[in-house]
Amino acid sequence: MISFGWNSQGIGKRRGFEMLRILLVAHGGVHHDTIVVVERKK
Repeated sequence: MISFGWNSQGIGKRRGFEMLRILLVAHGGVHHDTIVVVERKK
């Protein structure tokens, strides 16, 4: 599962996923950064 957004919550442990990677993508200036979360179903 790869999710993009403004938080790092992801799908979550209760649904059987484990977090593998978190990436912060900076867009610069007055733009919000994007957080990318990579998870895998256990």
